Amino acid sequence: RLVFADLCDTAPGLRHGTLREIQGLLEPAGVQVTGETATPGESEPTGGVYVVLMPFDPSRPRMQPVGGVARTENGRQLTVWVFPPMVAGGLGLDIGQTSRWTHRHRQQFQRAMAVVVVHELAHAIAGAPHRPDGLMAAQLRRERLLDPKLVVDTDLRAAFLVGVAGLNP
Repeated sequence: RLVFADLCDTAPGLRHGTLREIQGLLEPAGVQVTGETATPGESEPTGGVYVVLMPFDPSRPRMQPVGGVARTENGRQLTVWVFPPMVAGGLGLDIGQTSRWTHRHRQQFQRAMAVVVVHELAHAIAGAPHRPDGLMAAQLRRERLLDPKLVVDTDLRAAFLVGVAGLNP
């Protein structure tokens, strides 16, 4: 279960499309994905993985932009931090201009966001290190983010399933 906390005020349709793309990447690997949105400041559900959408990574200088980070918060809550402005910028899009995006731009953004989330989930859940290419490449450039053939590497599938089984319900 993914619990989205959106601190970027991302359009709901873009979040839902991102979830569909995440499902499309993980379900062939045997990982069933559900998603919900938590309103910041409200009582948030426990368990699963939080996916926090933030404008930028406050732990890094802005000259070192990254699309996402995974870590355990407060020693127990698995959290993936994703930075939509950085992902959009990597596609040549301006997150502040989403009302002007074409249907294709929206699809590309959703796919790219999903790839970043699944990449970070692979670090957090499957213990996957960076690799020279594919989903776990250290740098996810535009071509890789939008590659329709990109999948969860076969050797990571078992590690994903073990990691998911170990998450709190």
